[in-house]
Amino acid sequence: MHQVAAGALFLLLAVFCLFLFTRPDRAGVPPFPSAVRFYRLCGGLILVAIALALASTLLSAEVRHTLRPVLWCETVAVFAFGAAWVAKSDALFRAAQPSDEPGADRDRGTVSPAPS
Repeated sequence: MHQVAAGALFLLLAVFCLFLFTRPDRAGVPPFPSAVRFYRLCGGLILVAIALALASTLLSAEVRHTLRPVLWCETVAVFAFGAAWVAKSDALFRAAQPSDEPGADRDRGTVSPAPS
């Protein structure tokens, strides 16, 4: 039961990285392309970690007890999600801060012309 629940949790974390974090924010501003690549990399790492954890069941019991591949795969998955979470949190925090400069587009780091 624990393995099924853990697998479902990690699949859900991958969905967050691959689909939810890559969507535009509530204001309709899409994330930077480099951020989207980073979120997808993290989601892909989680999926690879799940696949490797499943594949490790084919190893002998002695090797599994010595190397503990499931532990390492779970560790990689948790750190990958943590990195994506921190990056998305930072992006949301920066987008919510008011701009100091009139006409500044804070999501893109550019300055638009001031209204006349």
